[in-house]
Formats: sequence, structure tokens, C-alpha cells
Amino acid sequence: MLGQSVKEEDIMKPVYTFPLSETTSLTIDAGPDDAPRKEFHPLPYPLFNLHTHDIDKSWKAAIEKGLSFASDLTEFDDFAFFTLYDPDENQVMICSG
Repeated sequence: MLGQSVKEEDIMKPVYTFPLSETTSLTIDAGPDDAPRKEFHPLPYPLFNLHTHDIDKSWKAAIEKGLSFASDLTEFDDFAFFTLYDPDENQVMICSG
């Protein structure tokens, strides 16, 4: 979805960080192996958004990748967004503006 390649040898459990730009990254943390198992419930709204400089290009790329959408592309004068689902059914908002 992010166009990031992942090298398994770079993964240092339980945390993996994707560099997104010079100053921004996305860290995924699985927690310690001995932590109690938590019940998972996706929320009905996105907890964060990812910025794009070209919303139309991002929309088309998501369609081409066959991603599942939670909302259509919505456009205003100075802001546009759409929401899609990640593989765990969490909603992720892609926005411009």
C-alpha cells in the first residue's frame, strides 16, 4: 500500500520502522512476545492519515492495487481525501491539503 520494500533481515522484532521521508516514519510495534494476547477490534474510523501531493494519482494507484475502500474520493476547494482498509481492516485516510 505504501510502496515500501521490506527486507526481512532489517526487521528487529517486535518493532519495524518504515522511513516515509527525511523527517517522517511509520513504526509498527507488535509488543513483547510474552505479552498477554489482546482482542482485536478495528475502529469504524481512521486513527491517522497519510498525506499525498497528488490525490488523484493516489486514488488511481489504490484502485489499481485492488485495495478495499471505506469511502469514496471526496474533494473540496483546498482539501481532498479517501479512506481505505489495511489488511487488518483498520481504516487509513489518504489526504491532500
